Parts: sequence; structure tokens; C-alpha cells
Amino acid sequence: MWYKNVDLFNVAEMKYDAENMAFSLLRVPESCEKNMQEQGRNMNRCSIGVEFRFEIKDEVTFILKSKNPEGTNCYLYYGDVQGPWDQSAFIVGKDNKKIFVKKYKSTEKQVDVINKLKDQRYPSSLYRLVFDGTEVQLVDIIWSSKTDKKPSESRGRILFYGSSITSGSISFLPMESFTYLLGKHLKMDVINKGFPGSCRMEKEVADYLSCLKDYQIGIIELGINVIGEWGKERFKDAVSYFLKRIVFFNPDKRFYVTDIFSYFNECCSAVTDEKVSDFRNVVSNECSLLKNNNVTYISGDRLLSDRKNICADLVHPDIDGHKEIYMNFADIIGKEHV
Repeated sequence: MWYKNVDLFNVAEMKYDAENMAFSLLRVPESCEKNMQEQGRNMNRCSIGVEFRFEIKDEVTFILKSKNPEGTNCYLYYGDVQGPWDQSAFIVGKDNKKIFVKKYKSTEKQVDVINKLKDQRYPSSLYRLVFDGTEVQLVDIIWSSKTDKKPSESRGRILFYGSSITSGSISFLPMESFTYLLGKHLKMDVINKGFPGSCRMEKEVADYLSCLKDYQIGIIELGINVIGEWGKERFKDAVSYFLKRIVFFNPDKRFYVTDIFSYFNECCSAVTDEKVSDFRNVVSNECSLLKNNNVTYISGDRLLSDRKNICADLVHPDIDGHKEIYMNFADIIGKEHV
């Protein structure tokens, strides 16, 4: 979304919050929230995968605030190069926070050298303010000297949909999540539509995602957020509609569909091994029924193979778990995507 000379990346819609006098940043349109539970609506307003991208002549000021009691963190990058010590990270609280971003004139050539050594996805002239996934609101953007130049859109893109694991939960930094690592490995942008605790495959979300066209690879993770609540038939109906809608409307794209990663299901949710197997079989069978060579099913326990890389909550992968998922995905996609 282009707003005041800034690409609000992974933002589908802005909604003005009169009480806070700021804009909430929605990752799918508000119309998709019709059948969402409260958590889903809240997660739609989180900054998962959100970046502010811009090119700069001199200086720009972002005025932001956060509803998160602990505040929101954001990180500045020049292309793929982390910002300097005095501009590398910012904390946004409940009150208006002014973030001043200045052009790195004195080190511009050297930063460009570093960026090229990284075999970069982005030119070093592309400034990126990367958010940590908690809710952030935009009050205003103030330029000292505007540039009308839009960032390059020549990179490929990966669309992700899934649970908190796809969103990057418990990876501490967005740059440590398997989604971010995979995008960096493939030199592609990441459009992250992960919904922590609320990946419920609403028809409105399926319909919206089916209309997105500016990506080449789709990665879909299904099951963990509903396995403790839904029966097999309800899950099957939701998976069937979701996959058919997205895949059939995008015959030119490559899809990888996974389900439930390894976790301590018998401890944290009292879900039987049989039900986990049933849910995995549902996703596998629905992928087969599509009869589409562009769809690859990958069992979640193949990506996160055992329980050693799981956090103490018994569900989420730790940092090593995110690395494991990323490396397994990279190996599978690397053999098929050329």
C-alpha cells in the first residue's frame, strides 16, 4: 500500500482509530473480519510482516504509537544491511513516538559495498523499517524533502498463510523466523498473512487471498489452531474450500501446503495422536484431490522433525526450530523451484 511516499508493505488497508487519533494497519481488509473471532481481528491489526519501505533525500519522520503494553520494536535496514548503532532499533510505546530517519550520506558507498557482499535482495538505497509483529499504529509521516520515487518491485514474492508459527512467534526477531529466512534464501519478498491463534480459514480470507496476484510461491500451513476445537469433517470442509479457492484462481503459481508441526499434543491440548494423523491425512488428501502438479503437500512433522527444537509451551518451535523448518523448506523448494 502506497501512502505519503512510503510503501506500507504487507498492509492491505488502513482504518482510522478516532480514540487514538491514529491509523490501524490491517493485513487483510476489514471485510475479511466478518466471521473472525476477536483474536483474529486483533491479529489482523498486528505488524506481522509489515515494513515501511522508502527512498530518501535527506530525512523523514514517522510518528507512531502502539497498543501493546510492553511497546513495539522496529528495526532499520539499508537494503539488507542493519542500520547504525544510533538508528538500528526503536521502541514505540502508547504515546506518540517520533522516529527520525536520516540519509546515511557519509557512509553511503561503504554501505553499498556491504550490501553487495551480502548478495542482497534489495538495493542499499531502499530503507526498510521492519516491525516485530505486535500492533503498531501510524499517526503521520513527515518529509523534510520528498522523493516521488517508488521502491523497485522487480523481486519475486512468497505468500504465507498459517498460524503463529508462520507469523514468527517466539523467534524474538522477525529476521529469525523461518518465513523471513526462507525469503532471504530465495531472494524473494515475504508477504506474511500468519494469524497467531486464529488461523481458521475463514471463507472471506480465502476469497481475498485468492485475488492476490503479485507472488510466485504460496506456502500454506493449516490445522494447529482448530484441532482442539473442530472435528474432522468440519476441518475437511474448511480445508477443501480454502485450497480450491486459492489454487484454482492462481494456476500460474507454485503452492506448498503443510499442516501440523511436531508438538506435545497429548500434554498441552489432550489431542490424541490419532486425531493429529487424521488432520494431516485431511490436508494430504485434499491436496491430492486438486490434481494439480503445482501443489506439493509436505507433512508438518517432516519440516519440524522431532520435539527437541520446541519451546517450553510445548507447541512453538524455538529459534533452532525455525532454522530447522527453514532449512527443510529450502531443501524441498530449492529442488523444485528454478
